[in-house]
Amino acid sequence: MKAPGLYLLVGCGLFACKDKPKSDPVAPPPPPPSDASKWSVEHHAIPVDAAPPPEGDWAVCKAALEKAVTAPPTKRIEMIIDACHPCGEWKPILDWQTLQEDGGPNRKVIDSTMAGCKAWCTPNAKVRFMGALDDARASKTRTPWRELAQQCGEEVSARPDGRFLNAPYFALDRIARWAATQPDGAKVLEPIIIPLPAVTQTGVGVKLPDSAVTKPDVVPVQITITPAGITVGAMPVAKLAANGVLPQGEPYPGTSVTVKQLAAAVKKLGGTKAAIFAHPNLPALAVLDAIGAAGVPVVLAVTSSMGPPGWAQHGIAPIELRVSKPTAGGVDLALDDTGNAAMVEVKKLGAELAKRSISINVDKKATVASLATLLGALAYFEVLSVNVNPAGKPK
Repeated sequence: MKAPGLYLLVGCGLFACKDKPKSDPVAPPPPPPSDASKWSVEHHAIPVDAAPPPEGDWAVCKAALEKAVTAPPTKRIEMIIDACHPCGEWKPILDWQTLQEDGGPNRKVIDSTMAGCKAWCTPNAKVRFMGALDDARASKTRTPWRELAQQCGEEVSARPDGRFLNAPYFALDRIARWAATQPDGAKVLEPIIIPLPAVTQTGVGVKLPDSAVTKPDVVPVQITITPAGITVGAMPVAKLAANGVLPQGEPYPGTSVTVKQLAAAVKKLGGTKAAIFAHPNLPALAVLDAIGAAGVPVVLAVTSSMGPPGWAQHGIAPIELRVSKPTAGGVDLALDDTGNAAMVEVKKLGAELAKRSISINVDKKATVASLATLLGALAYFEVLSVNVNPAGKPK
């Protein structure tokens, strides 16, 4: 039996890390924190002899922007970046973290492409970005973009802070500013909503579990559960305008709440559905109270491979979770830390599962990861909702 058309099999890839060839122009190394005052002076520019890339094709870009309005949310940014090239090819910027010997761009190409997109708001912005580049490529951090956000702020849409700024976000910023100058550009941009990564001010979000079946959807309200407690807020999204990318609403992760306050907080946000963000290693029992107290249908957020390099989007396991009394004659699945026994039962029942009421009985060893794995298997057989309850709860 095939998976529903809307669902995507999730995959991922990692770039290898090696030393950079010594033949490229070398920028000054990033300063240690104790030397920050000395590093604030401007340094000589890194020489570049490549001409700025050509401007893009508005007709092609406009068509993509118009299509993005109704496209699946997680596909929008890639669709726009693929079609809109106001300052040339994006690949050298999007692949900035891939080392040259692994097929990535060299320093000169990255500098040239960034310069062609007018990234350097000041000479010092260039020095800070390029100075942090080599170490960041090796360690896979986004330090150069944090440096650019600090130096340029509003000029690169680093608002309310630099949490979102990375290569795809920079491309989106340049596309929005350019598109707004084109015929009907501002009108075309106005209805587009772009989902943003669910990250804190440091640019880091909750690691999410994997699921074999993921729906490329964005739920309006997120409930984040950690060992420290529960927070709730609107999912981060952005509008596009003449002054770049405009994040909307309260920054992630939102407001801290108790279980008793959760339903009121979700209602205040106007949510009709909520997604739970939780680390794979968190006990699955930790999310049950939130599922029962949210007051709206709840789904589990899972990893997604969609989007350009560096754009950490999420999808959802497309099964509604509820805490309610199991239906007589339904299917009971026992969930532990591995989920193996439950998976054997799912495979045995197959398509029959879609016709039955499903109850997942969560024991104290079960994790969010094992729950996500089981939900992916059930979604493959077109199960739309399940009961989740602690193991041993009276029926």
